[in-house]
Amino acid sequence: MVFNPRFCRTILACLFFLAVGLFSPAQGRAEYSEAKDVLVLHSYDPGFPWTTSIDKAIARVFAAQPLQVRIYSEYMDTKRHPGAFYIAETVDRALVSKLSGRHFDLVMVSDNDALNFVLRHRERLFPGLPVVFCGINNYRPEMLAGHRGVTGVAEVPSYAETLDILLRLRPQTRSLVVLGNQVDETGRHIRAVLERLADRVQNRLRFRFWDDLSLDEAVSRLKTLSQDHLVLVVGFVTDTHGQVLTPKETTPILSQASTVPLWGPWDLNFGEGVIGGVLVSGSAQGQMAADIGVRILQGESAEAIPVVTKEANRAMFDYRQLSRFGIKLGELPPDSQILYPPDPVYTINKVIFWLVFGVLLVF
Repeated sequence: MVFNPRFCRTILACLFFLAVGLFSPAQGRAEYSEAKDVLVLHSYDPGFPWTTSIDKAIARVFAAQPLQVRIYSEYMDTKRHPGAFYIAETVDRALVSKLSGRHFDLVMVSDNDALNFVLRHRERLFPGLPVVFCGINNYRPEMLAGHRGVTGVAEVPSYAETLDILLRLRPQTRSLVVLGNQVDETGRHIRAVLERLADRVQNRLRFRFWDDLSLDEAVSRLKTLSQDHLVLVVGFVTDTHGQVLTPKETTPILSQASTVPLWGPWDLNFGEGVIGGVLVSGSAQGQMAADIGVRILQGESAEAIPVVTKEANRAMFDYRQLSRFGIKLGELPPDSQILYPPDPVYTINKVIFWLVFGVLLVF
């Protein structure tokens, strides 16, 4: 092979300019500048199952998009520290200081406390930025009065729909116990919605509100309920020291103590002892909100996107709880999803069995 210096110099020059094109700082800056910065502000702590499912769904949707998105997550922790004083004296001061001067292309929030914070401080911290929410209880359009470019996914539990289903399944029901809270804003919103529902069904059902109980007290009360009751779990219970316990920790205990079915409007305690119903899904809430966020980051106006309501709810039932209370699958709505069925028992034709058995003996 003949060595050609001129040819080698040509090849080296081409490789040099190719490398400059691939790794030039100008291109790196262009890619960096094209990335979108998204603030995700959660009302609760990162360990709360509802918040975790929303957070994972948002991250999953953005990761699947061709556009580059940098997510900045903040947590207000108001489930474990409810009350106006904590929000005003701790959360507001810390977040305002932390977020002042920061640039974002989009703000996303989960649950009421986070949305209220953003709306309170929007002019100062996020002027003109689009806001996408999810998990908002008791949503009404007037909540956004005076604010443009705010949309998202409302959390509209299917209380009436699920109650109709359960009353058909257990027609002996005369009372509904509501295990809830009044110490945080979400709990107060839920109570207001259920009180309106109670007024509509007062001729057929009596509501009893058990608010802000400890786990021990809730267990003690549940053991005394007669068979004409149902239990709706919409809040949290605390331990002996007043610390909030998660649904995963408490729902199995509450279910075991109760002589009647427990149901809840969210999927966060589904599979832990509630019978099911038409459920709000945290994952679906986060996914749908992130889908809206992607549309906005791609240039669509937030004001042109309507607020999503009940499209995020799914009919789901726990087979184990249905069996426990003698409810047949044929009595459920036709579009219901049945989870946790028993392991299938397979049968085999006797002739085939003995043929296979004989072959195994021969070989």
